[in-house]
Amino acid sequence: MHLSAEIIERKNELLLALRREMNGAVAGSMRDGGIEYGLNFGVSVPTIRSVASRYAGDDELASEVWKSGVRELRLAGLFIATPELLAQEAWSGAVDTFEVAENYVWSLSRSEAALRSVVARLAGSERLMDRYMTLMAYARKPLWFSAEEVERACSEAEHSTEPALQRVADNLRIRLE
Repeated sequence: MHLSAEIIERKNELLLALRREMNGAVAGSMRDGGIEYGLNFGVSVPTIRSVASRYAGDDELASEVWKSGVRELRLAGLFIATPELLAQEAWSGAVDTFEVAENYVWSLSRSEAALRSVVARLAGSERLMDRYMTLMAYARKPLWFSAEEVERACSEAEHSTEPALQRVADNLRIRLE
């Protein structure tokens, strides 16, 4: 696929804006904590969200930056993309960290239809990130789903050996009390 000069220019603008916000100490701390990315500038998620907001709805740019190995560009892609683009299986299938999963669900939850379609596809999956995103969706928008769906996912997570799933299920139960 040939990228237009316009997309390349917008991608470079975005990359430069994010690099200006670079924080090496944060990047080092994330690496020390076991969070690995191909390249990580250590920019906070709220800052990435703010910078990305200038490009909101530019699905072509979102798709291009999502493919990068750069943490900040991948997260920016989530904030730039429309929920309809995010709902495509190629996006959810490429979620590979808890941080990306949480921000994927946050961005996807701008549209009830998009969030519901992704949860319908992911529910029942054995893949850890799919299960995590499903629980995060229930936690983010619990009224968009049936009590039975939420209860089943919480129960499965509580019996899981994965601490991240157990933690989200516990927090979801507290939220629903």
